[in-house]
Amino acid sequence: MKRREFFSTVIGSIAAQFTLRRNTAFAEEAATIGHVSERIPEYIVIEPSPNESAQPTSQAHKILLVGDTQRTSWMETTFLGREQNDRERVMILNAMAQEAATEYRSAVLLLGDHVCYGEELKDWEYFDNIMQPLRAATKTARTPIYAIPGNHDYGLLKKNTAYLAQMFKRFPDEKPQFPSLQKFGATALVMLDSNIDQLTKRQIDAQYRHFKRILEQCDHDPTITSVLVAAHHPPYTNSTMQASLELHDYFTAPFLAARKTSLFFSGHVHSYERFGVETGCGQKMFVISGGGGGPRRSVRTDAKRPQTNDLYRTGTIRSFHYIRLTATPSNLAAEVMMLTNSGTFIIGDRFVVPLPL
Repeated sequence: MKRREFFSTVIGSIAAQFTLRRNTAFAEEAATIGHVSERIPEYIVIEPSPNESAQPTSQAHKILLVGDTQRTSWMETTFLGREQNDRERVMILNAMAQEAATEYRSAVLLLGDHVCYGEELKDWEYFDNIMQPLRAATKTARTPIYAIPGNHDYGLLKKNTAYLAQMFKRFPDEKPQFPSLQKFGATALVMLDSNIDQLTKRQIDAQYRHFKRILEQCDHDPTITSVLVAAHHPPYTNSTMQASLELHDYFTAPFLAARKTSLFFSGHVHSYERFGVETGCGQKMFVISGGGGGPRRSVRTDAKRPQTNDLYRTGTIRSFHYIRLTATPSNLAAEVMMLTNSGTFIIGDRFVVPLPL
């Protein structure tokens, strides 16, 4: 590429990132969103999912999960040589749509980083386009779609809580606050905002106290047998993106201490990983599902890897994927649907988590 063409491209790309200045609606919408409440209620009402009343209580509850559906930024593809996975992203979401259209699903959960540039309206419009089949299928089946914020959803070059308005307006089933709590039969789902660098100290502390109170209430609720937790950032990882120590203090410690918590889902690292931690209530699992189309990251499997409690050690660059989770009265069972090079899906991993002791 000639030097003039190169600098023209760079300047054009940088200019494109700031087109949000014409979108004053972002800031206006944000005024109505207090996504991490500093007020801690004395008692949390655990609400059933919107379509639970239409489902027999004895039936298994099935949830589809995927994380990191964002496109790769121009800077990553140009200077770092990272992959752009438009084809694979669409195939993942379309496969989920087909499942939601042909078999009952209690919910769909998106684990954050829905877009690359949270500050860019055009990125959200691209997201709307690729989500159309899944939205149509879930609307017909009355299946709610829940979404938690990732770091990209706050904005990539210009981070601001205001941009989360674009996320919340696209997911009417999601409450614009965290922690957020839903119930599927005897299983509770707690959703968190793990973007600690975007929250005030008061918001961080409030979310921590609220999270602990929810877990305590679930432990004493006889109608709940297991608790799932979802946050964008992973407490454990062997990828090139390191885990946050702050996350352990705020989220991992209460999760491990609670009696009924079973599975902690996250994304962020653009790979698939699974870890086990033994507690007095049995083994608890931490699962990373970041295979929705973002540029994949390598995972260490050597003897000197940071975390040796990993339970899945196949390959360093792992397949694009989504997860089928089934909650029954006796256990939580998962199948990891991995996309092959030929364009078909296989069960790349499966695991079962018994109910807490």
